[in-house]
Amino acid sequence: MPQVQVVDLGRDQSGEKGIMGFLNELGSRYKEGKDKKTFENLLGEYEKNIEDENAFEQLYVKTMKSDMAPSAQLQAFDKLDKMQNAIGKNRESFAKKVTAANKVVEDAEKKQKAEAESYELLIANGVPKDKAKELSKVITPANAKTYGKQKEGGDKLDKFDQKLQQKGAEEYIKLQDAIPRGKDALANLDHLESLSENELSGLKGYAKSALNTESAAEFSNLAFTSIEPIIKLFNPVGPIPVGKMKMIQNTFQMHPGELKTTIRGKIASLRRIGQQGLARNEQRAALLKKHKGLIPEEELKQFDKQTEELQDALVDNEAFQLKISDKKDDEMVEGFYSKEGKKLKPMAKKKAVELFNQGLITNVPPE
Repeated sequence: MPQVQVVDLGRDQSGEKGIMGFLNELGSRYKEGKDKKTFENLLGEYEKNIEDENAFEQLYVKTMKSDMAPSAQLQAFDKLDKMQNAIGKNRESFAKKVTAANKVVEDAEKKQKAEAESYELLIANGVPKDKAKELSKVITPANAKTYGKQKEGGDKLDKFDQKLQQKGAEEYIKLQDAIPRGKDALANLDHLESLSENELSGLKGYAKSALNTESAAEFSNLAFTSIEPIIKLFNPVGPIPVGKMKMIQNTFQMHPGELKTTIRGKIASLRRIGQQGLARNEQRAALLKKHKGLIPEEELKQFDKQTEELQDALVDNEAFQLKISDKKDDEMVEGFYSKEGKKLKPMAKKKAVELFNQGLITNVPPE
């Protein structure tokens, strides 16, 4: 039976060693930045892996020393094999996460070094300190080296700066177009709610749905065309991943023959998503206006990251609540994925709620 090699957590006279030393070094770099939580998660996973490996060794030694019957010993060894396989997979997963975390830190340090170099070059070219600090976030050292040397006079912007500003102005215009479309889509939800409650309610409403009357057809068309403008509010100038958009349409698409409670739930979900998207859209437009189209790169990246995380969390939570709303604890629900992108088998509502609250499953398919 192969043995698990336990990582040495000790210290020698020269200081920390092994994976623990590397983690502590990585942790000190993360603690200087904003993403301290990443390191804490890695450290917690590492400690859990060590606990599992120690538990395996203890069980292995206990099994070898026991006088249990051969059949029981075979069962024990089968359990040990499974434990060892799980430990191996956890090691591989942990190693990948550590590599990724280290790359994030290294990339951030390279960017910081490039910004410092750009700043010094801009200052040397006579650019005021405040502007040099802002430009150093969006301009490479190669461009900073020649920045401002061929200005045509006065307060005119450098050509590189002009292009950035023009791009920002174009995005601002697109945002201004998207905001009223988003507001119209939210207003359409009010009309859909009215049609559902009045024209398509009760037995008469089911008959209209079956016959696809004018009100039923209007409802179907409006329900289909209202979803995309609401979702696009989070990303008005870029594409929405196909898999994500398909999941959203399948989950939130309303049909005139559905129960009023179902339609009411979908409308409420879309309204909450749309209101948050509209707010983020307006905040991005305000940022562009504030910086005259030249939002500092780090600020823009942070804003976009927060927007994407907000959209994903909102859509995921609303989709999950719709899936389980009319289910009992022991009823099966499906359409879930692991955080690694693996499609999962149907599971009981009670189990799905537990896993979702722990952040272990999602409704959004991998991109």
